[in-house]
Amino acid sequence: MNIKSSSKIRLNFEPAYQSMYYSSVFISFCIAIVFTTTLERLNWGTVLFVFIGLILLYLIRKATFVTIYRENLYLQYLAGVKKEEIPLKQIISVSISNESNQVSLLLSDQSTYLFHLTKNNQKLFVEKFEENFQLPIILQET
Repeated sequence: MNIKSSSKIRLNFEPAYQSMYYSSVFISFCIAIVFTTTLERLNWGTVLFVFIGLILLYLIRKATFVTIYRENLYLQYLAGVKKEEIPLKQIISVSISNESNQVSLLLSDQSTYLFHLTKNNQKLFVEKFEENFQLPIILQET
């Protein structure tokens, strides 16, 4: 199993976390607008909440992906704030739910990793995973 190339596949948050996260970005921009229109000038509140909103957008859009590289699977959320490295040899089974867009990895130590992918990224993940690792993937239609 010699993996020479890697490709980054974008991850999604769980739908509940994703809606909360984008709501917090929207609320921070709305608060910045309220500060600006209430005081009719640029002030610290406007700058602070625009800055918070931009940081939150940066963290979600930058480096939230899964990578298969050198016999390891790497999960990275929020621009590297949360990182996981999973050796491919420890993966016992992979199941993908088409309804919830959820990928489940069962490891040899009986721990489970769950992450969400879009339909297109699920196909790309299956292709890359099967290309680099000979383990059947269970597709769940429920």
